[in-house]
Amino acid sequence: MKKVMGLIIFIILSNSVIAGVIIDSVNNGTPSKTFIEGKLLKFKTKDFELIYNGKSKEFYQINHSQKQVMVITKQDINNFKAMMGNFIANQQTKTEHYTYKNIGRKKIAGCTCKGIKVLKNGIATEEIYFCNDKKLLKYIDKNLLKDFEEMTSFGSHEKSKEMYNSKLLIKYGYPFYIKNLQNGRIEFKVNKVHYKKLGKNLFTYPTSYEKRSIMNMFNNIPISNFGQ
Repeated sequence: MKKVMGLIIFIILSNSVIAGVIIDSVNNGTPSKTFIEGKLLKFKTKDFELIYNGKSKEFYQINHSQKQVMVITKQDINNFKAMMGNFIANQQTKTEHYTYKNIGRKKIAGCTCKGIKVLKNGIATEEIYFCNDKKLLKYIDKNLLKDFEEMTSFGSHEKSKEMYNSKLLIKYGYPFYIKNLQNGRIEFKVNKVHYKKLGKNLFTYPTSYEKRSIMNMFNNIPISNFGQ
């Protein structure tokens, strides 16, 4: 899930952009679409839908079968991390060392992408091709990347993968292709990028759905369960 979220946030648009962008991709074998316009984002598969509001810094995870919306705010993240403090402190931490090797270029979804091989502690783990197309990259709102990094590290004692941190994404571009070199699986591939006016209605959920807070869910877990 971190990878998906780290990928889709990278192309959140700036306020000055009028048109929206749609990215058709395949994530772990599942067709997906990402819609972005202004500071609004929607990621959708057949069974999953996520809306991100960059102004309010809120996620809305929509469950249509149960007619529910799970709300996750930046404050929720801070509160949960505070609640998990003892547990996080007791976890074994290991500093991972990442290095990157250039592996050439190839064309993916109309973009000539730069290839990078990722080595974790000297072992090749991933092969990524980045698109650095100016038309796509002008939609980036760099100020949101840092916030999203914090959101995607939710519930983990480790920071988000270095591969998906804001500095690296800004340096290389938007990932169009990710292959796991440990199992040979293609984890992510962009098939098409197109631009059109989307409208705010695309980034809403039915008002009749029950809104639930993720913190209410964690508040029902005995605090003694953390730190064990």
